[in-house]
Amino acid sequence: MKNSPVDSRKIIILALAALTLLSTSVVGEVREESQEDRIARINKEIAEKGQHWTAGKTGIGSLSYDERRAMMGLRPMSDAEWSSLPRVELTVSAALPESYDWRGLNGVSPAKNQGSCGSCWAFATIGQLESFALIYDQRLLDLSEQAIMACNGADQGCNGGFLSTAYDVFYNYGAVDESCMPYEARDGVTCDMYSCEVLATIDGYYSVSPTVDQIKQAIYDYGPVACGMFAHDNLSNYISGCYSADYPDGPNHGVLLIGWDDSACGGDGAWIMKNSWGEGWGYDGIGYIQYNVCSIGVFPYYIDYHESTVLVHVDTPDGGEELSIGEEFDITWSISRQTPDSISVLLSLNSGMSYDSIIVNGLSGTSENYLWTVPELPVTTARIKVIAYYENTTGGYDFSDADFRIIGPPYRYVSPTGGNVYPYTLPRWAATSIQVAADVADPGDTIMVEGNHTYTAGVTVTTPLWLLGGWDSDYSVRDPETNSTTISSVGSPISFMNTLFVNCGVDGFILINGTGRSAQLPETGAYGGGIFSYRASPVIRNNIIRNCGYTSVSAFSGGGAIACHDGTVTIENNIIEDNRAQCGGGIYLYDVTATITGNTITGSTCHAEYTGTKDGGGIYVLYSTATLSDNMIGTNTGFRSGGGIYGRFSTIVMSGDTVSANTASFGGAGIYTERSGLDIAHGVIVENISTSQAGGLFVRWGHLDIQNTIIALNESSSIGGGIYADSCWGSIVNNTVDDNSATFAGGNVFLNSMEATEFINNLVTFGQGYGFQASSLDNISFSYNNVYGNTPAEYLIVTPDSTNSSRAPHYADAVTLDYHPGMHSGAIDTGDPTGPADPDGSRADQGAFGGATAHFTAPDYITGLTATVIPSTTTPDSIRLDWDACTSEFDQYVIYASWHDGFLPADSCSYLPNPTTESYIYMPYSGCHFFRVAAVNSSGYSGGFSNQAGACIGADGISPEVTVVYPNGGEFIETGDTVYVSWIATDNVGIDSLSIWFSVNAGTDYSLLSGGEANDSTFMWIAPVATSDSCLIKIVAYDAALNEGEDSSNDLFSVKDLTDVEDDEDQPDIPVLATSLEQNYPNPFNGHTTLAYTVAEKCAVEMRIFDTAGRQIRTLENRDRAPGRHIVTWNGKDDAGRPVTSGVYFCRIKAGKFRQTRKIIYLR
Repeated sequence: MKNSPVDSRKIIILALAALTLLSTSVVGEVREESQEDRIARINKEIAEKGQHWTAGKTGIGSLSYDERRAMMGLRPMSDAEWSSLPRVELTVSAALPESYDWRGLNGVSPAKNQGSCGSCWAFATIGQLESFALIYDQRLLDLSEQAIMACNGADQGCNGGFLSTAYDVFYNYGAVDESCMPYEARDGVTCDMYSCEVLATIDGYYSVSPTVDQIKQAIYDYGPVACGMFAHDNLSNYISGCYSADYPDGPNHGVLLIGWDDSACGGDGAWIMKNSWGEGWGYDGIGYIQYNVCSIGVFPYYIDYHESTVLVHVDTPDGGEELSIGEEFDITWSISRQTPDSISVLLSLNSGMSYDSIIVNGLSGTSENYLWTVPELPVTTARIKVIAYYENTTGGYDFSDADFRIIGPPYRYVSPTGGNVYPYTLPRWAATSIQVAADVADPGDTIMVEGNHTYTAGVTVTTPLWLLGGWDSDYSVRDPETNSTTISSVGSPISFMNTLFVNCGVDGFILINGTGRSAQLPETGAYGGGIFSYRASPVIRNNIIRNCGYTSVSAFSGGGAIACHDGTVTIENNIIEDNRAQCGGGIYLYDVTATITGNTITGSTCHAEYTGTKDGGGIYVLYSTATLSDNMIGTNTGFRSGGGIYGRFSTIVMSGDTVSANTASFGGAGIYTERSGLDIAHGVIVENISTSQAGGLFVRWGHLDIQNTIIALNESSSIGGGIYADSCWGSIVNNTVDDNSATFAGGNVFLNSMEATEFINNLVTFGQGYGFQASSLDNISFSYNNVYGNTPAEYLIVTPDSTNSSRAPHYADAVTLDYHPGMHSGAIDTGDPTGPADPDGSRADQGAFGGATAHFTAPDYITGLTATVIPSTTTPDSIRLDWDACTSEFDQYVIYASWHDGFLPADSCSYLPNPTTESYIYMPYSGCHFFRVAAVNSSGYSGGFSNQAGACIGADGISPEVTVVYPNGGEFIETGDTVYVSWIATDNVGIDSLSIWFSVNAGTDYSLLSGGEANDSTFMWIAPVATSDSCLIKIVAYDAALNEGEDSSNDLFSVKDLTDVEDDEDQPDIPVLATSLEQNYPNPFNGHTTLAYTVAEKCAVEMRIFDTAGRQIRTLENRDRAPGRHIVTWNGKDDAGRPVTSGVYFCRIKAGKFRQTRKIIYLR
């Protein structure tokens, strides 16, 4: 903002007056609008105006208009009030980064929800103080907003307030814990903060000019800045993107600016803003707001935080630990700034509300640990506090960031043979029903369920407790695998109801045959075939959920295994298989925050004849935030969209997940998202099949980030075999997109109407139906990609710039989905040279295993290469190459040589025998030559290339001599035959390497069969599909000086594909004896594969399996067959009944003149 603060305030006051005059008609219109209609209207307006954000369902959005307006409680200050405050003018640094975010520096506490109360001013300032405590004292606090509202003495609360009012309380007294005065979202609460311990204070507060540069400097120098803005009603439905709507109204809402991003909002830049409308708004309560819109940044303040004299940091226990009674546990902490006089350690049993139990007093000020015998105080809400005393006062302290658990009684026991004696707290008194034990349990109890039994009644949990299955009969050993604990029940076998924000969960059960319970979430139907969570926050861990859910031709259902609404849910390490629902065959999420880790979700189905919504085979996400990691989501079939994952109006973050072999009839057989944010890192999305569009990913109208991910072997019957993205923005960086197919276009990648998007350092290879297609590259930063081997062409519509390449990627083993760059890979060291390097410090590789965040298992790149001439009077001069030893595991070195300065290593270069020592003598040699070295490990992964080194010496002018031995003219070779090309090659010094070429037009054109071959006189070649009587083989030999000698076949030979019946006019017409040999299914296969063929009339049929060397492995058919289609199977064994090794094989059929060969891949 260029106006002075005084001018800005005058404009704000006039705008407020104008808004008051206009408010009556606007309110009447909005009050009648449902949240769904409002979202649709807002998103339409966003699209029409070309803005960068998305509206969706939020908690505040469900409130009435009056309730939403009541939350806007920032009071604008008068000129006199504003002028009376301390003001500083900061010196703006020219070196401020383009983006800065205190979240990444552990300087932001979780977002909170102010409810229907105009207390935003208190939440903004409390959030600021919590941030400063994290930054300066490394202490995570949950401070009380209600105390600021009740104790400010200025009657400022739900009816609004000044930011400075809160600062006065911080300065004069301080801030107390939330437990001291819990938030009630109302006025009239008695001030009780003076009876509680002060946790944070300030030594002052300062306002800065409300300009972008001044606010940035304050954030950078000190910490997050609290300020005002105008919150339009549409902001209440913000869920993602960069909010860029602008209105002239004055400020009405207090927020906290925690950073900035100059690249956001299409390059216009945005503040990163922490709001007080709950974690269901924006990105976990955080939003991106464009600079200078909606008065953002008015009344900006930073604070002078009073930091501790002694900095104490509790390391363990810090939350989440489970300690057993009687266990010896090492409490640890660190001390800095000043050395205290003494240290005390205290224990809280109530989540830090009070620390009434003394563990130890009077420890030495230099001590940093204490070995503690855990007492018999079984709670789930324990915390540790360490106090450092300095000069007879508290110099500093810290406490556990979250609760840890002391495991012990009270337990409740369950056994079908138990005594059933209340209160079920001893094994001999065990309840015979899980529900009975749950009904009498206290919060925090553990229900211990004896295994090796099937319980036929479900359980509804309304008290926060844990259900633990898998116990033996005397409850001494818990092993769910050995002591399987099964619940087989109609309805939902387990339900968690109304247990928000507390520790509860289920661990170690087998749930089968559940049908779910009736609910409206939002559509009426059966939900949660295995587990139903409603307004609850359970941990669902280590369970098997199988054959649950309900579908019919007419009724909706959601969550065949698990359905969750409202709460924060953790779902980890479960096996979820063969469940059914119309949406979310595995997991259904609606208006919930979920962490989903390490699960296997497979075999989900819906009803084939149901005509309603059928989306999300593995996981369905609606108005939710889902964080996924290391899940296997596969073979979910029959759904319309999102065979693996479906998301709408949601945020989905994925890391290390595999989405494989799912199907969809409309789009996104792997993943489908719409109006959502989708982040994928280190993912594997393979072999998904859509009978319409987008085999792998379908993403529309939302933020998209894909990094270090493999997207391969996906299929689409229309467009976008691997990636289909429409009207999205974000980044697609360092991914491998391989061998995807689409019938019409975009076989690997299809991008349409994209907003600002980076597409950098990707491998887009071997796609069918074109490699890369986009409506245009206008908004796409498309650079340093390798698009190779796609058919019928690499690109459609667009033309890339020269930073992009088309070089063979030489994957380590694409058949087994091992896409690491192998020897000679064109992906190595060819990524963006100005971007982040590989983890070993070399230039970024292209593809999923390149870039700073890659899971890097290749050898480190080679350094220190030198080339030194070694003169000789008796032999030709030579060059000695030396380099530094590879510092990581490797199997061999590869040396590349070229005449060209600045060459890129590739299989087309000369490359030398692979030494295992760090030197090599290269001889003889003429002229100038240049070298680079790489290391290759035992898995075939190649590391980065060394620096280039070169040297020049005298000439070897004698070329090699070559004679082609076979085929040398007159031969007849059949398609699919194994041919052993042979030759004789000699040189005055020695043959360095050979290239083998093949021509079908008498030498007019040649295609390369192999380069860099050793001079071993023989090359194995599978004859291609060709029909030519004009074939030649050419052998080109190179010596170390790169002199060339060549020879070709003395005469022409023939290669024929005998699949078709020849038409000989001198012979009677012969009908085709076999119409086709179909491709085997599955392929690749493990176990058995099926081969089918068709015979037009009775004939003798031979079907045999050969290996790549041409050796017969197995005879599948050798008999007469009647006309029709016939099926045979192969079990991966040879004629002697021995299993064959993994690899490539060929199936060949003969029937009369009919010949055909198919490639088969077998994986053991």
